[in-house]
Amino acid sequence: MAAISAEMIKTADGLHLFNRSTPMESNQHEFHELFEQLGLPSSEADIRAFISDHRPLPGDVKVTEAPFWTDAQASLLKELLLQDADWAVVVDHLNVALH
Repeated sequence: MAAISAEMIKTADGLHLFNRSTPMESNQHEFHELFEQLGLPSSEADIRAFISDHRPLPGDVKVTEAPFWTDAQASLLKELLLQDADWAVVVDHLNVALH
């Protein structure tokens, strides 16, 4: 699996988010692309607002089982984790940001 270049940033309110990463190879996906796949607004400001509004997830709640996802979004996240290693990296970044 190719490496993904991502870094954590700290916002004024203490949130840790992953910057949009630069793909090291063409098959790597960027963080904002996951939001697009989920049918969510995907600008940096929109992503920050989403994470701010939905964190912290309790430690025992899987990102795929968070109560704010629609059934379709939850299914997509599960599928991406199970079937696509490239997308799984980005879903894991979302998991970290929400916990």
